Amino acid sequence: FDAYRALKEAAFASMDSLDRFAQLLSGIQKSAASSGTQDGPEAIKLGLGYLLIGDIHTAIAWLEKARPSALREYHVGIALRDLRRYQDAVARFEAAARDGWDKLDCDCQRAECCLLAGDVDTAARIVNEHSGAGQSAAAWHYARGRLLQEQGDLVGAIDAFEAALGLDCDHAHAMFHLAYLLDLHGSDERARELYYRCSELPFVHSHALMNLAVILEDRAEYEKATTCLRRVLAVNPNNERARLYLKDVLAARDMYIDEVQLKAQEKHDAVMDIPVTDFELSVRSRNCLKKMNINTLGDLLRITEAEL
Repeated sequence: FDAYRALKEAAFASMDSLDRFAQLLSGIQKSAASSGTQDGPEAIKLGLGYLLIGDIHTAIAWLEKARPSALREYHVGIALRDLRRYQDAVARFEAAARDGWDKLDCDCQRAECCLLAGDVDTAARIVNEHSGAGQSAAAWHYARGRLLQEQGDLVGAIDAFEAALGLDCDHAHAMFHLAYLLDLHGSDERARELYYRCSELPFVHSHALMNLAVILEDRAEYEKATTCLRRVLAVNPNNERARLYLKDVLAARDMYIDEVQLKAQEKHDAVMDIPVTDFELSVRSRNCLKKMNINTLGDLLRITEAEL
């Protein structure tokens, strides 16, 4: 698992490294096709690789070809969870635990799947089973936070997500849900900080980018909000919410009035409206200006010196 996490960080370090990673996957797939044996070590590598870049269906297809192992079962469970096939995912996490994967980790994944499927009682039972050993695991505090969130104890959920991040500062799901709850409670600054941190992780939750865009729009930071939404649409062009938000942000940006510029303009207009009679001019000068229909300082500045 640590090697897989390190691979994720390396692959998403830059656009160049991500391109290189995609090339490596393509090379492994060609090698598997040319050898005619698609159930060897290449299958697990391709399955994990495609899962890493978000191609869930291709990932499952390759993982199912791989030899049975705890590693395979656990990550098929992750993929099925992302496809919202929660009962199937629960079965895979149970199999992974039987085959030797960390039981606490698998049970935390099972608990979240049960919550997503609407089975709060089963999720609560699973979380409570690990109330002792789970205190030192970020995954358990996250699962407990999700349970409390579902039960309506938002303050308790916030504390649980904070505890998860205290143990794993890059726990993406805990970070997102904590930001979401803080946003609901009006803690915009902390929520914005957490959404920014989410946006810098190797794997970004699209809802984190959209929620960050809403906060940035409220702060009149339209260019930054637009960038967040374009990142979502670059990966998922058919995301209706992101497209709607982007349309609203672009409209708000066009309607934006710079208060400082507005005040400066008002001051400038007031100066331009000063009557020429307020200046110390001779009677002859005043009469000449009147004949030229020059009544204010603004009128005076609209003609050239030669015309005057």
